[in-house]
Amino acid sequence: MFPEEIDEELAERITNFVEEGQAAHEWWQQHRGCDNWGKFWDRFSEKFPLVTKYLGELVGGDCNNAPAWELNFGRKEDLDILPIAFQWDEFQYSCECWHFASWERFAEFLKTEFGALRAGWVSDEELDPYDNVQMR
Repeated sequence: MFPEEIDEELAERITNFVEEGQAAHEWWQQHRGCDNWGKFWDRFSEKFPLVTKYLGELVGGDCNNAPAWELNFGRKEDLDILPIAFQWDEFQYSCECWHFASWERFAEFLKTEFGALRAGWVSDEELDPYDNVQMR
C-alpha cells in the first residue's frame, strides 16, 4: 500500500523493476555455478543495477545458490497471463515461482525503494483452498 494513488511514473518504475528481476533471474540461471564470483557479480551489477541494489548483502558472495531464495520474480509469460495491477494505492502481482522463494526482501524493497507504506505477500502453498469454500 502506497501513501497515495500510484501515478504512471511510479507504476513504470515498479514494472521495470519486476521485468529487470525476471531478466536477472534468467541470466543468473545461465551463469550460476561459475568459478569466479567477483567476475559474475561485476557483470550482474552492470546488467541489473536495480536488482543488484535489491539483493543487497548477497551481492559479492555465493553466486550459485544464495540468490535462489530472493531472485525469483516469476516468468515473463506471467505478465501476459495476469499483468501487474495498480489499483489506486495498491500494487498487485501474481506469478509462478519457485516454491521456496521468499518475497520478504521484495516487500521490504517496495517500501525502501518505491515508498510503499506496507507490503505483504502470500504463497498458494500456505493456503488451504477449503478455507475459502462457503457452505450454504
